[in-house]
Amino acid sequence: MKRVYCLYRVSSTAQVEENDIPMQRIACRSFAACREWEIIREFSEKGVSGYKLSMDQRDAIAEIREAAGLGKFDVLLVFMFDRIGRRDDDTPFVVEWLVKHGIEIWSVCEGEQRFDNHVDKLMNYIRYWQAAGESERISERTRTRIRQLTSEGYYTGGVCPFGYQLVRQGRKNKKKQPLYDLSVSPEEAAVVKYIFEKVAWSGCGTTVLANDLNARGLYPKSGKPWNPASLGGILRNRLYLGELRKGDAVCRLEPLRIVEDELFDSVQQILSSRREASGKRRAAPTCGRSLLSGFLFCATCGSRLSSTHIVKHYQRADGTVTTSRTQKYVCQRRVDGRPCKCAGQHTYVAEKLNQIVLAELSAHLAVCWSKSPSALAEDRIGHRKDLLLKELQHVNGKIAALNDEMQVFQKEMLACISGTSVFPAAQISECYERDHTKLPALTKQREQLLRELKESEHVALEVEKTIQKRQSEWAEFPSAPLERQKLILSRFLRSVTVSAGYDVEIEFADIP
Repeated sequence: MKRVYCLYRVSSTAQVEENDIPMQRIACRSFAACREWEIIREFSEKGVSGYKLSMDQRDAIAEIREAAGLGKFDVLLVFMFDRIGRRDDDTPFVVEWLVKHGIEIWSVCEGEQRFDNHVDKLMNYIRYWQAAGESERISERTRTRIRQLTSEGYYTGGVCPFGYQLVRQGRKNKKKQPLYDLSVSPEEAAVVKYIFEKVAWSGCGTTVLANDLNARGLYPKSGKPWNPASLGGILRNRLYLGELRKGDAVCRLEPLRIVEDELFDSVQQILSSRREASGKRRAAPTCGRSLLSGFLFCATCGSRLSSTHIVKHYQRADGTVTTSRTQKYVCQRRVDGRPCKCAGQHTYVAEKLNQIVLAELSAHLAVCWSKSPSALAEDRIGHRKDLLLKELQHVNGKIAALNDEMQVFQKEMLACISGTSVFPAAQISECYERDHTKLPALTKQREQLLRELKESEHVALEVEKTIQKRQSEWAEFPSAPLERQKLILSRFLRSVTVSAGYDVEIEFADIP
C-alpha cells in the first residue's frame, strides 16, 4: 500500500472554513480511498500565497522535501497542481526534484505528473508558467477593482484610521455579505483636530505632542500610549481632508472630512520646513524653553547656544534670603557633538539678546512691509507680468502681420484668376501656405501667455493673503504664549549668529 502525504492550500484566510480546508481534504481522501492508498500525513497552508512566497519560504514544502529525502512517503497528493505553487521560477523544479527522489506527484483533477520524456518536462513548466500568469492577472484585476471602488467613494478595507469608525450602511458584496464603510467618530475626531491645531498653533513636535496626549489620557484605538511615529502618520494622512485614496485613485467625500484645507496645509508647511532643515545649521523652532532657543549660534566656534538659568541667593541684613533667577544663553562649545575650544564670549543675558534680535527683526519687517499687502504682491509679480505683456504684444503683432500678408495673397490669387496679376499662381500659393503654417504655433503661444497672465493674477492674490497672514501673526506675537511666539519667529528667522559684545548677524527667512 502506497504511503501518501496530502497538501492543502488556500491563498487567503477568507477561504478557510472553520479553520479547515474541507473541499480539498474531502476530495483528496476520496481519491486515495479509491486507490487503496494510506494517507499518513496532511499539510494545510491557510492564507499562504503560492505566487508571492517562494518554495523555500514555505514550511510545509520544506518538511515535504525533507521527508522525501528520507523516503518517508511514496505519493504527494493535491487537489490541483497549482496548490503546490504558482511560481514558474521554482515550483516546476521542486516538482521534478520530488519525482527524481521517487515521489509520485498526483492531482485529484489532473492526474499524475510524470517525466518520461521531454514533452512531460515541457508540460510541467508550462503548467506553472500559466499558473503564474493567472496569479498576475488576478492581482491586476483585484487592484483595478479596488481603485474603481475607491474612485466611487467606497471603503475597500484595511486598518480603520484613528478618527473614524466602521459602520454597516447596507452595502453588500457579490456573495450578499454585508460590508463596512467609514464614518467619523466624534470623540476621536476631536482628538485629531486637537493634534493638527496643536502643531499649527504652537509648532509642537511629535514627541512633545505624544507626551501631551498621553498625559491627558487621550490614547489611540489600541489603548496604549501614543508614539511619535504614529502621530507623524496622522499629520500626513490626507484622509482627514475627506480623501479616499488607493494608488492613483482619489475620491473626496465631505462627510469624512475632519480637518480643513488651510489647517492641513499649514501643518504640512511646518513638517516640510523641518525636513528641509534636517542636517542643516538650524533646529526645530519649538525646542528649548527660551524665545531664541534653536536659532542662536556662536560666531567664534560655530556651536549652538543653549538656554539655562543662573540662580543666585542673597542674604539680607535682617537674615532673610532672597533668590534671583536670570535666564541666559550659553555657548555649548561643542560642534557636531564634539568638544571644541572657543575664545569668544561664553554667556549672554537672554533678555538683552532677545530685545536686540527683536528690534532688528522689527526694523527689517518695517522695510519689507513698507507698502500695503496688495502693493507688495503687485511688486513681487509685477516684473514677471510686464515681461509676459511685452511678449504677448510681440506675438499679437506677428499674428496681425501674418493675417495682413495672407489677405494680400488672397487678393493676389483673385487677380490671378481674373488674369490681372503679374505673379504666377504657384508662387502666390506657396507664400500663402508658408504664412498659414506659422499661424497655429503663434496662436498656441498666445494662448499660453494668456494662461500665464491669468495665473499671475491668482499668484498675486495668494501672495497678498500670505502677507496679510504673516502681518497678523506678527501683530499677535507680543501677547502670544512662548510656544506660539517661537513658531511665529520661525516664519521670519533662519539663524542668529552672536559674537562678543552682543553683536548679532541675522539670517532672515524669505519674508513675503
